[in-house]
Amino acid sequence: MKRSWNGSKKLGLLTLLLITLPMSCRFGNRVENATQADPISGFYETVPSSVEYCTTVSGSTQCLSGLQLAVPDEIAPAMSNPVLLYFYDLTIGLYQFIPVTGTNYAWPVYAQIDGTLQGFEAPTPRQYWRSETCKISKSFEQNGKWTRTQGPWTSGKQDKFPPVGRISIDFQRIISFDGDCTSILKDTLACYNDFNTCAEGSLSANQAKQNEIRGIYNPYIEAGTMTINDIPKVSALGYEVSYR
Repeated sequence: MKRSWNGSKKLGLLTLLLITLPMSCRFGNRVENATQADPISGFYETVPSSVEYCTTVSGSTQCLSGLQLAVPDEIAPAMSNPVLLYFYDLTIGLYQFIPVTGTNYAWPVYAQIDGTLQGFEAPTPRQYWRSETCKISKSFEQNGKWTRTQGPWTSGKQDKFPPVGRISIDFQRIISFDGDCTSILKDTLACYNDFNTCAEGSLSANQAKQNEIRGIYNPYIEAGTMTINDIPKVSALGYEVSYR
């Protein structure tokens, strides 16, 4: 993960999809005593303020947005209200969003004393599944602010988790397919529908591959930006979620 990106520049999700760009990092919830003053760690209130999904199918991009859409599974488990922003490595400014719900899940973010929250992972093309002609790229960026305030508080959990401020942050994920992907995406559709066609060598491996594939496409299918049968024609997927 690197942090040397221009966090002040927020590209629209549709623009990112059109130019087709993983920060899916997971840390254990490490808790230890800070060895130096840490004015950042604490409970912060934050709630989803916008959710948008976009899919490019046969060269045409469709986006749908609204709070009726589910926050993606890689973000939602970490972002409780309030959420604990807690140091992971103070020497490099690496923190974690840790939910107060008790789940063993945390999301990494770089936090600076000026209130900046950021993180970036550039797309790294790699072979998609067993294809030698199709590449998949994943990118992620997050950009936001932590702010110490005196309230008013809205989470209703002040007694148990006393807030110190508020988090404002945007998350963006882009997945793109490049090269000759027609054949492997047809195999992807078949595996999505029936794990027996995944040809991974064992029942458990077939089921794991199907779960992986469904994990990629289901958020967009459920959001309504594509159908299952669109899978062979998809060249890019992306979401943007904002918390305020």
